[in-house]
Amino acid sequence: MVGCDGAVAASTASEPPRDRGYSIAPAPERSTVPSQKIVGAGGVMLSVYEAGTPGARPIVFIHGFSQTFMHWDAQLSGLSDSFHRIAYDLRGHGASDKPLDADRYTNSSLWADDLAAVIQTYNLQRPVLVGWSYGGYVIADYVRKFGDAGLGGLVFVGVATKNGTSDA
Repeated sequence: MVGCDGAVAASTASEPPRDRGYSIAPAPERSTVPSQKIVGAGGVMLSVYEAGTPGARPIVFIHGFSQTFMHWDAQLSGLSDSFHRIAYDLRGHGASDKPLDADRYTNSSLWADDLAAVIQTYNLQRPVLVGWSYGGYVIADYVRKFGDAGLGGLVFVGVATKNGTSDA
């Protein structure tokens, strides 16, 4: 048997592996951020997570493809309560609905409308939108559809905003 450190060790089924000092990291604790369901575009139920002080400066955190709101847990739990912090599971992700129809994912207007539903449901005034990875596409979809006049700022973290074009 060859270990990940390149060392070669003889092993048989009856012989336990030698301890090399490796350990398994504990599983992350579940988030304690409260959540609720809201209605997104086309009736899709979105799971939304809220922390901080309602009415304070709003920040909306949008995760990437194959992720969940948990990727923003440190920001939801760790930032000052002088911010109203919101994250949500995108359609098809986490605890949000997972429509079976592919058209419910390929229409950029639906992603924009989902984000608009979060902003409107929580009555967010000039929110700062923070998108990680695919979250940047969602922000771009929103800005293309609704403009940026009602936003306080945009933060793109490791994102692309165009795909399949010469501009990408």
